[in-house]
Amino acid sequence: MTEVVAVLLCPGDRLRQELSQSLTQVYEIRFLEAADPREAIEVVTRQNPAVVVLVFDESASALTAIQDIMARKQTLILLIRGEGVGADAAALGVECGAVDVAAVQVPGAAGTLDALRRRVRRVSRVT
Repeated sequence: MTEVVAVLLCPGDRLRQELSQSLTQVYEIRFLEAADPREAIEVVTRQNPAVVVLVFDESASALTAIQDIMARKQTLILLIRGEGVGADAAALGVECGAVDVAAVQVPGAAGTLDALRRRVRRVSRVT
């Protein structure tokens, strides 16, 4: 299996650190950097990941991150939609350029993390 290199964009330092560490799996998924969505284009341009994993919170900065990436440095984007984020809002993220949305009910649960890793790998194969 080829290692997928990714960038994590997530509001909130604590959640960003937890997800970056939890989703990283040796020889499978490696996060080059974890940053706030407001830093999206700088991070994606500098790191050149195969996939961007964006924790989608319906904010203007999350939508702007998707639009900036697709306009300036087209990269595959997986949205993680947590509790409280509506499907309609996530659909707007897809309309802006994300290729997939993963709904997460219990962040940090082993089964949830495994499912997210599979989604990251699947998104990395989109052509």
